[in-house]
Amino acid sequence: MKNPVTMLFGSLGLLNRIIIEADRGTKENTQAVFQEMLSRGWDSKYRFVLVTEEPKALLKWKSNRISIYRRPTYHGRKWSHLRLLWPKYHAAMIIDENLQIRKKLPETVHVLLTHGSPVKSVHSYYRCSPDTDYMLNQSPFWEQINSYELDIPQDRLVTFGFPRNDSLYSSNVRLEELFGKAYQKVIVWYPTFRQRKGKDRHSNIPIPVLHSEEAARKINAYASKYNILLLIKPHPAQDLSRIVALDLDHLKFIYDDFFIEHGITAHEFLAKTDALITDYSSIVFDYLLTEKPIALTWEDYDEYKEKVGFAIDMDILRSCSTMLNSIDDFDGFFRDIVEGNDPLRTKREEVMHLTNQFTDGNSTKRVVDWLETLLK
Repeated sequence: MKNPVTMLFGSLGLLNRIIIEADRGTKENTQAVFQEMLSRGWDSKYRFVLVTEEPKALLKWKSNRISIYRRPTYHGRKWSHLRLLWPKYHAAMIIDENLQIRKKLPETVHVLLTHGSPVKSVHSYYRCSPDTDYMLNQSPFWEQINSYELDIPQDRLVTFGFPRNDSLYSSNVRLEELFGKAYQKVIVWYPTFRQRKGKDRHSNIPIPVLHSEEAARKINAYASKYNILLLIKPHPAQDLSRIVALDLDHLKFIYDDFFIEHGITAHEFLAKTDALITDYSSIVFDYLLTEKPIALTWEDYDEYKEKVGFAIDMDILRSCSTMLNSIDDFDGFFRDIVEGNDPLRTKREEVMHLTNQFTDGNSTKRVVDWLETLLK
């Protein structure tokens, strides 16, 4: 039997909201899906509610059909909770990516687009909301892993590829315009979260290898030697103030504000870089789609494995990536990038197809086509 509220609102045509998690506009799966919906004219049929931590960052989207709501917190902002109740009782669909929004009506379709396939285990602290109807999956390889790690039945997983990855195939970003000069190569380094302002969380070091001013200067010297710009995008909670203060010329730091300031997404930026350095971040599976070199810094692997644990067999990543175990390893990696030496290309392609079902840059269209069938 249908919920009486649903029957009433449905009969009056009031189930006409689509609620979307849009944290500062940087949640890239939801952003890609939202923009595709607008391009199809969905705002003529539905009212959109964008829920965000930073409403000012999304004011460009505000209109008489698109509202911007501040995200409620678990332990505060009672007014935000109350204000969001009205859209929830009118929601045909809720779409989120990271911090999930609970639905109020059973007929509301709740879709989690997810913010990445898990490398490190999240089972003990992050799970799908019980009212999640569907969760986006990157490939069949992830089905059992996602089901366990996020505590969701496999029959609720849908595999269409990640919408955010489409921009890896269509980016128009020009790096020389962003940084004011041209470099031989641009390499981006995405370390995962380890510490919060010096307090031990997952590891006793802030970033593998790069955990002293001396190390930073030496890696910067190697980058300068090959005219490489090495860009580090640390986790927002990571405290690297001492290294940032060095103000080195070929080793720079960027943050989420960098993408907002330049009106681009992180994946549009990634598409134009020449290589990726990371460790236990899911970004590696997205970056495989670029077919460019990947390196891993696993200095604290044993400690991280003991404290956090991993969701996958990490030998899969090791098999297709250059290992940077010391400062001097950066010299050889930089040289290979500049000279075009890429002995792991074939292995990366193999892992790419294992972990990504789709490699055609059309995942946004697939997802929105599917969402349209759900709403019908």
